[in-house]
Amino acid sequence: MKLNHKEIHIQFEYKITLCYILFGCIWILLSDKLLLLLINDLNKVSELQTYKGWFFIFCTGSLLYYFAAKHMKRLRITEILLEKKGNQILDQYILLQKRNKDLINKNEQMEKLNSKLITAKGKAEMGEKFKMAFIYNMSHEIRTPLNAILGFSSLIANGNITVSQKAKYRKIIEEEGNRLLELINNTIEISNIETKSVKINKTDNFDIREVIVNAYKRFEKSVNSNVKLKRKILIPNHAANIINDKVKIQQIMYNLITNAIKFTQYGEIEIGCRLNYSSSCIELYVRDSGIGIPHEELDNIFKSFYKLNEMTKGGGLGLAISKSFARLIGAKIVVKSELNRGSEFILVLDKVCYNCVHRAIQNRFVSSIVSKSLNTNQKVLIHGCYFNINSVIKL
Repeated sequence: MKLNHKEIHIQFEYKITLCYILFGCIWILLSDKLLLLLINDLNKVSELQTYKGWFFIFCTGSLLYYFAAKHMKRLRITEILLEKKGNQILDQYILLQKRNKDLINKNEQMEKLNSKLITAKGKAEMGEKFKMAFIYNMSHEIRTPLNAILGFSSLIANGNITVSQKAKYRKIIEEEGNRLLELINNTIEISNIETKSVKINKTDNFDIREVIVNAYKRFEKSVNSNVKLKRKILIPNHAANIINDKVKIQQIMYNLITNAIKFTQYGEIEIGCRLNYSSSCIELYVRDSGIGIPHEELDNIFKSFYKLNEMTKGGGLGLAISKSFARLIGAKIVVKSELNRGSEFILVLDKVCYNCVHRAIQNRFVSSIVSKSLNTNQKVLIHGCYFNINSVIKL
């Protein structure tokens, strides 16, 4: 449209100029001759020259007005057409914008659906892998203790064995039975975790030190003769009570201790609890002098059915269950390990007893001040009040 408007504008300029020049030339050349033909008196012709000029102005003005009016009409028509065309383009733009918005919404819906499908596919693939790993591991892990139980039960039933052999076989049957029971329990737990049907009860108010005492009593006779089981409790009375799920914490510690016993043939296993003053939390730990874990395997040991050594007894579920339980109760498990030098698994109950830890820090601070000032009569500022050192010692 801009091109047509420019062409019209150029034609108008040429037309006005040419008409003015042509009419002016014709008037100059013919007007005097015409007057001389009509009037013979030169004086009269001279008088009419003024009227001739006015006539020329009137004619040229009328002609220019005609061309200008015609041109303006064309411009108005062109403007109306352009306005209509602009409105049509605007309507099309609004329609396209609406369609584009609909397409964007549909695209977002498709992306969400695609994301859900990818997630579902991933879960299905993980479920399939989990099922295959479960079948493979269970077929081996269940068959092994069952064969031992059936075999040694048959030997005992025959009766052709000594008393000492009978006692030894009974012990093996008991151990393999416990192993089978542990495997079944772990399988049920990991299934509950996968289906998100684990129930957490974080309302227990209990002494955290009981977890270590109970664990020590349970595993005291389970370690072999070359390994010494030790316990260390470093939490004072005022900081020992917490509110959390005692059963899950106890189960996590049992799993960690069982794992330490499997991989420690010589040395010692230490279980304990302590206050971490720097991060204001309680830590339960299991430290062993076993084979240790390679650094590149630290992220893999918490996967279901994963084993560092395929010959090791167990289904490879204990650590996976422990990590899941820790996450559910608002805790975490930290691993420190060095190959051939042992490992330490730390259950961090993050900020569950901040006030207790804060109080313990204050007590340490006060004890430090008191110990440095035993032989002085110095006053100290505690919680905005001055106390005499001797009176603090007496208290």
